[in-house]
Amino acid sequence: MPQYSLKTRLTLPFLLSVTIVLFSLLLIQEFLHGFITVLVSLPLLLFVMFWFMYDRLTRLMAPVNELVRQMVLQQQQMEERLQTLLVAVEQNPASIVITDTSGTIEYVNPHFTRLTGYTLEEAIGRNSSILKTGETSAEAYRILWETILAGGEWRGEFHNRKKDGDLYWEQALIAPIRDTNSVITHFIAIKEDITERKQLEGQLQHAHKMDAIGQLAGGIAHDFNNILTAIVGYASIMELKLPDDTPLKKTAQQITATAERGAYLTQGLLAFSRKQVSNQVAVDLNEIINRVHQLLLRLISENIHLEIQLEQTGLPVLADSGQIEQVLMNLSTNARDVMPQGGSIVIATEMVTIDAEFVLARGFGTPGRYARLTFSDSGHGIKTDIVKHIFEPFYTTKETGKGTGLGLSIVYGIIKKHNGHILCNSRFGAGTVFEIYLPLLDPVQVPGVGRLPGTVDAVKGGAYILLAVDSDTTRMRSREILEEFGYSVIEAVDGEDALKKFSEQGGQISLVLLDVILPKLNGRELYDAIRCIAPDTRALFCGGDAEEVVVDQGGMEEGIHILPKPFTPKELLMKIREVLDHEQ
Repeated sequence: MPQYSLKTRLTLPFLLSVTIVLFSLLLIQEFLHGFITVLVSLPLLLFVMFWFMYDRLTRLMAPVNELVRQMVLQQQQMEERLQTLLVAVEQNPASIVITDTSGTIEYVNPHFTRLTGYTLEEAIGRNSSILKTGETSAEAYRILWETILAGGEWRGEFHNRKKDGDLYWEQALIAPIRDTNSVITHFIAIKEDITERKQLEGQLQHAHKMDAIGQLAGGIAHDFNNILTAIVGYASIMELKLPDDTPLKKTAQQITATAERGAYLTQGLLAFSRKQVSNQVAVDLNEIINRVHQLLLRLISENIHLEIQLEQTGLPVLADSGQIEQVLMNLSTNARDVMPQGGSIVIATEMVTIDAEFVLARGFGTPGRYARLTFSDSGHGIKTDIVKHIFEPFYTTKETGKGTGLGLSIVYGIIKKHNGHILCNSRFGAGTVFEIYLPLLDPVQVPGVGRLPGTVDAVKGGAYILLAVDSDTTRMRSREILEEFGYSVIEAVDGEDALKKFSEQGGQISLVLLDVILPKLNGRELYDAIRCIAPDTRALFCGGDAEEVVVDQGGMEEGIHILPKPFTPKELLMKIREVLDHEQ
């Protein structure tokens, strides 16, 4: 074995160590270089991978994002629609009620509260039958429930009751509400207050009914007047010719008195049908009331207090004073009869102005100034179902034999004849108030007391009279009376016959006595034709509805006079004398 020196022995390990260290450093350098390279390249690699994946994910998520966006938009739109529907329901001018399938209320809108008085808290949990009045039949409710439970819609009207007890009319639509499975879970009722419309419909129907009854009454009165005229005439002739000591004279008087009571009923029918002859002049309504005040005090009982409250200024109206007095007397008589234990009557007048809103609400009249006469009593009042018929002729709640049922129908006819309106407001147990509206004259003019015709003596005649009356009995009776007192009579059976005979003998005829209603030519047409032949001809119209034809169809001309039926021989003779003596 070779021998190494100490220097050599020290150098080799050192070199080996250095070599190992250098190699180790080289390895460490390579490792660090690779690690740094990895550290540097890894984020880039990750970024590239992320970018690649993001692009792919973005492309994949685009439909999902669009779907989400659409869902969000639909959600917003749905919320907006729900809010709009909620506002529409809450602010709806109709009452809206939602119930479950048994009728228990789960929701009501504010208008329901305003109309009925029940708040949301008071209504929820209660059955919809809280509004019932009992006027709707059980059959109607059965049909309602059958319809809506079967999935149909029901429409109809109810007369319901508010929380405070007032009644009102409503028109309802009730329909089912279904869930997503088409199962009926609730019912919705949409209801409109039609109380005002029902009142207007009732007033219109009442007006039509009254007009129809009036036409019927007028026709009956005309024929009845002819019968009564003959009865009164013949009974009066018997009374005049019979000696005072014979029992038959008293019988004739009884016949006359009975016929006159029938004449009162006839006048009532004519007043109701507005065919009663009237003499309307400008007059102060307050003066009429003052004039009849004492008469009313004697008419009512002593235990009834009568109070008069009049407008301080005058109330000029175009009226027949006698007929307005009759209105007050009829109302006072009715009030007296319903207050046998005593009470109070208040008659008040005032000037009012009716506007378009009033006309729309009440259903009558035209805008303008009116005199309102209010007649109120403290009696027991009138039930609602009776108020509907109160102005109809022969309708009475009094016992048999204690009333004709014509008192208020006469009042109605007189007021309508004066172009006025009358309303009856009454609640059972709270008295009755009649409101009468008469058009005020403009400009204000209140004349003095009108001229009253003086008494005309029935004297012997001596003149020729053309008698044209449609009733054979009345014509024969009138001819006998006229001939009895010296008049020469030319009879005519109809309008054409009268015109022919006037054309033949017009030179000697002093007066034409004609009925208003005649076959072929009515009284007015006959009179116009005669005036074309002889303009100065005097005429006397007979009939309860004379003014209706003579005035309304042609005006009240000089030379026209009216004698309402039925009339006594004395009244006929006096009226003929008045016409013949009248300066033309």
